[in-house]
Amino acid sequence: MSPDWAAKPEAVPYSSLGDPQSLNLYGYVGNNPLSKADADGHCWPVCWAYTIGEGIARDGGLRPYLKNALTGGSKGAVSAALSTARLAGAAGNPFGTMAAVMAPTPKALQPSNTTEAQASFVTQVVLPAAVGMGSGGLAGGGASTESVLTGLANQAVDNLGPGSGSVYGTLVHSEFSDLVEGLGNPNLFTEQSYLNGNPVDYGTPGSIRIDVGEGTVDAPTNVYDLKTGGATLKPQRVGQIQSHLPNGSNVNVTQIKPQ
Repeated sequence: MSPDWAAKPEAVPYSSLGDPQSLNLYGYVGNNPLSKADADGHCWPVCWAYTIGEGIARDGGLRPYLKNALTGGSKGAVSAALSTARLAGAAGNPFGTMAAVMAPTPKALQPSNTTEAQASFVTQVVLPAAVGMGSGGLAGGGASTESVLTGLANQAVDNLGPGSGSVYGTLVHSEFSDLVEGLGNPNLFTEQSYLNGNPVDYGTPGSIRIDVGEGTVDAPTNVYDLKTGGATLKPQRVGQIQSHLPNGSNVNVTQIKPQ
C-alpha cells in the first residue's frame, strides 16, 4: 500500500503474498546481503545468478569457482554439524549453551576466500532455513558422527591436494587426525592403539591402531576407520579391530572415506 493513506491504494511492486520478504520495501536482497548488485532490493532471486557469474570471474574460471564453492560448502556443513553437537552437549544448560554459541570455529573450517565464505553461509543458514530447519542444524536436528568425519576427510584431501600411494595416504591420515582433534570434541579421540582389550602405546607388538574412537579410550562405543584411494574396510579387518577392543564385537566399526 502507499504510505500516504489519502492517496489511492496501490499494489506494492514486485510483491508476492507467498514471499513475505517481498513485502518489505526496505529489505535488501531478501534480507540476505550476500550480493551488492541489487540496487533497488527487488532482484534478489536473479542476483544469485549474478553472484555466481561474478564469482566465476573473480576466481578465474568455472573450475576454480566450483572447487572453492565445494570446499566452502564442505566447511559449512562440518561447522553446522559441530555447532549442533556443541549445543546438544550443553543439554539445556544456559551457561553451556552460551559457551557453545561463543565457541570459535576451528581454523581449518574458516573460509579462506569470498566464494568459500558464500558457500559456507548458504550451507549453514540459507539451505536449512529453506527446508524449515533450525539455524545451524542439519537434517533431523543434528548430524551423525559419520557425516562429520566424512566432511573432515574431504577437507583433509582438499588441504593436501590430489595424490596417491601409501605416502599420500599417510599424509591424509595425519591431516585428518589434526582436523578431528581441532574440533575439540571430548567424545572423540584419535590414533589410539589396542591389544587384547586394553589401550596400549603406539607401536606395541601385535596391537591395532584405530583412526578415530567415539566415547572414552577405555570404553569406545564406535570406531571409525579412514580409507583412501581404492582401499575399503573389509570384514576381516573389522573382526581384527574388534578382537582387540574393549567390548569386542559390541563396538561398531565404520568406514570413513573421502567422497
